[in-house]
Parts: sequence; C-alpha cells; structure tokens
Amino acid sequence: MKEKKTIFAVSDIHGCASALKRALDEAGFDPNSSAHLLVVLGDLFDRGIENREVLAYLNGIKNKILIRGNHEDILMQPLTTGNVTDHQFVNGTHTTLCEFFPYYHGERMLNILESRSRRTAEMLIDLIESMRDYFETDNYILVHGWITDDAGENDFHYASRAKWQGARWIRWHKRYPHFEIPDGKTIVIGHTPAYYASMFDHTRSDYDCSIFYGNGLIAIDGKCSSTGKVNVLVFEDFVRIPESHTLPATADEISALARGKARVFITPFTDSAANIRVGDKIRFCDTGGGLSPEFVINRLHLYADAFDLADEISPEEIGIINDGPESVRHHLDARYPDNAHPLLAIVLS
Repeated sequence: MKEKKTIFAVSDIHGCASALKRALDEAGFDPNSSAHLLVVLGDLFDRGIENREVLAYLNGIKNKILIRGNHEDILMQPLTTGNVTDHQFVNGTHTTLCEFFPYYHGERMLNILESRSRRTAEMLIDLIESMRDYFETDNYILVHGWITDDAGENDFHYASRAKWQGARWIRWHKRYPHFEIPDGKTIVIGHTPAYYASMFDHTRSDYDCSIFYGNGLIAIDGKCSSTGKVNVLVFEDFVRIPESHTLPATADEISALARGKARVFITPFTDSAANIRVGDKIRFCDTGGGLSPEFVINRLHLYADAFDLADEISPEEIGIINDGPESVRHHLDARYPDNAHPLLAIVLS
C-alpha cells in the first residue's frame, strides 16, 4: 500500500542551521504535518559553524528521512578510531569536532573518546548509522552523490556497503546526461553544487546554484557553506507504507539485538526475505516463542556468500565474539550449514 506525501528535499546543509530553517519555513514545511516529509540528502555537518544547531533541529522533527553523505563517512573515522587526519581538515570536519567536543584541540581524539565526551561520540555514531543509502518514491530516487552501478537482480536496492560508499563520492556532472535510471525514474541528488549545470544549460550562469531540473535528474546542492542558501525541492508523490515482517532467529541473536549488542541480522535471501524493503518494520522470533522488540530496517546489503559478506560486516555488528578474520564466515557456516542462497544483511535502527 502507498500514501501520498509532500516531499521537502534538501541537501548538503554543512552546519548551516539558520539557512536550513529559513529555507524550510519559506517552502512551507510543517514539521507537525503527517502529510509532509523532510528528506535530507546527506552532509549534515562540516564547514559551517552551526553543527550543533543542525542536529538539534533535525532531532526535533519526526517526519524525516536522513540519507548518508560522504561527509558522514568522513566523520565516522575520528568518532570510531580517535584518529584525525589531514582528510578531516581538508573537508571541514575539524570545525564539527571543535563544536561537539570542547576539549578537542586538532590532534588525536583518543583522550576525548575515553572521557565524558564518549557519550557525544556514541550519539553521533548512532545518528550516522541510522541514515539510509537512498529513499525511493513512485517517481523519484533520492541519493547523496549517485546510485550504485549494480545491474540486474542485485541492483542498487541491495548493493554492498562498499559500493554505496563509493557512490556517495560520485559527481553528477561526470555522469550526466549519459546515464540510465531504473524504471525511468528521476534521480534527485546533492553532493556536487548545482552550478555545474551551466555545462549543460548555457543560459545558466557559472555561479548559479539554484536547483537544476535536467532530463531524468534534479540537482539541488546550493553550496550553502559559500552561498548561505539551502535549496528546497518540493514535490508530491506516493510513498510505500512500511510493512511488518517476522523472521526466525536464535535466542542468542534475539538477545544481542534486544540489548543493542548487534545492529545487523543475516538471513538467506529466500522468497520471504525478498519481500523486505528499507523502511519496513521487523521482529525476530525463536523456536521457544521468544520475540524481539520491533526494529526499523535501515539498509539492505546482498552478498553472494559468507566470504563476500565477511569482508564488510564485522563480528561486533552481528553480536558475536571476534575470534579473528574468519569469525563471521565460521559463524554463518555453522548458522546456515546447507544454505544455497545469497546472504542478506539487514541493518537495523
């Protein structure tokens, strides 16, 4: 089943909270309206000086979809490892770290991650991990940089984590206009400023960052960190109503998921699993009648076998002890000994 929504799409906020609020107010976005849906195409932070305000504002909106951008990937490195590299300075992540971590002074963050600021780091990690790779309506696919280049049955809906990481860095003007979008849909993208549209529409100024409506593509990045303006694309379309699923699991798997010790569930890609979609709700039950809490499906990654999956999914993510590089593969071989299907990684939030 589907329902009609008015979509308000923005992208590349980059720590510009005032510009974001002003743009959404002018566009008529009502955060209290169930008919309105805010979709943010990644890059919430970095470069601007209102990163904390961006987070506070978005946390106050329930009817939203957050799509992960390349700057979220960049931010994850210091949050998870404590290491700050030149990469973070070049891309403006340094400003974000200074805002969220008062004791950070531009070098290593290990002392921050081991202190009372650890809770802040965990909150940001949870936010980033809850973000989606894409959002799809009847007529549009909304992403940060581009969709993945997967073709055939293993299409972008089930692309691997690594392929989505690569797609978030793709610049749209290097693919446009020679591309094909599935089912003739229109792709809505950020990441690369809309002023590149002057390469294809010679009536546009080289500095024009307004929304570009191309053939099968809409580019909305207004380069807010320089222009002070956030573009808002508003359109109506039908959105799939989330369905509910139940999958069998072991008691140990249910316990790990319920306690937050696991955020990824692995299952063979059978006919029943093929009905699962991003945004759906899911519970897990064991043979003794044990039932997990209800989770929202955040991302789906399909892998040919346990070898491919183990390259990207860590033991900690599925709630098992890390006994070395073969831990995930050995666990899956024992869990599904006669499996002849690809493996679906269901990322939960």
